[in-house]
Amino acid sequence: MKLATQTNGVRLRLGELRGIRLLCESGFDALDYSMFHMKDRDESSKALNGPQYREYAKDLLRITGEYGVSFCQSHAPFPSQREKDTLYNEKMMDILKRSIEFAGLLDAGIIVIHPSYYKHRAFIKNMDFFMKLEPYARDYGVKIAIENTWVCDKKGRIIPDIFCSLSGEFKKAMDALDSRYFTACIDVGHSGLVGEYADKLIREMGARTGCYHIQDNNGREDLHTLPYTSGLNWDLILKAIAETGYDGAFTLEADNFFINLPDAAIPAALRLMEITGRSMIERINDFRINGDKDE
Repeated sequence: MKLATQTNGVRLRLGELRGIRLLCESGFDALDYSMFHMKDRDESSKALNGPQYREYAKDLLRITGEYGVSFCQSHAPFPSQREKDTLYNEKMMDILKRSIEFAGLLDAGIIVIHPSYYKHRAFIKNMDFFMKLEPYARDYGVKIAIENTWVCDKKGRIIPDIFCSLSGEFKKAMDALDSRYFTACIDVGHSGLVGEYADKLIREMGARTGCYHIQDNNGREDLHTLPYTSGLNWDLILKAIAETGYDGAFTLEADNFFINLPDAAIPAALRLMEITGRSMIERINDFRINGDKDE
C-alpha cells in the first residue's frame, strides 16, 4: 500500500513547486494533487487555467519523477455546484472539465469531486451532474471519486443527511454509476460529523471504495489534523480497512496540523506525517495477518 498526502497545505505555505519537492523529500510514495485554487481564477491558478497547463503538468511530473514519486489521485475544486446559481455552475463545469483533464495529464488515475447540497431531489440532481462528467472521465482515462461530505445550515449546524454522506445512499449511488468511470472516496473524518462511525461506513462500502482521505477530528469540527491527535478510534478504522482488502493509496488529508507552524518546522512536521502514515499501514497489515490478536 502506497503512502500519500495531499499537496494543498505545502502549496499554501511554501508555494506549489517547492512544497511538492519537500513532500517528495519527506518520503511519501505518492501525492494527491490538490486543485482547490483553480476556482479562484487568480495568479495562483494561472498555471492550471491558462494555455500552458499541459507544460505545467510535465513540470510537475518531472519534479516527482526525480524522486520516484507518482500522483496517485487528485482533488477537484469545490463547491462543485451551488443551488440556484447558474453563472457559478456554468463556470465550475468548465473548471471541473479542465481538472479532470489535468488529472489525466498527471496520470493520477482518480479525481475526487464533491457532491453538491440541494434541499430537494438531491439524489437525482447529483446523479445527473455526475453523469454529465462521465464522458470526460472516459476521454481522459480518469475515475471520478465521489466523496462523503457534509454541509452546515445558516446557523452553522451540521446537516446530517446530504447526498452520499451516509452508507445507504452512498452504496445506492455507486451501484447505479458505471464502475469503469466512478468510484467512492471515503473521508474517515467526515462520517462522524454526520453521525455514522467510520468503520461502519468502510465495511458497508467495501470494494466500492477506490481511495481514502485520512484525517482526525473531534466529531464536531472538520479539523483535518494528524491521526492520533484528536478523537477518532484508529484501531477500529484500520481494522475495517484491512477487512475490506483495500490496497490502494493510503492518503493523508491532515495538513491543518502544520499549516500555522513556522517555516523551519514544516520539514519536521511532514516527516512526522510520513512516520505516522507508515505506522498506520503497518497496523493495517498486522490486522490482515493477526486479526484482533496482539502483535
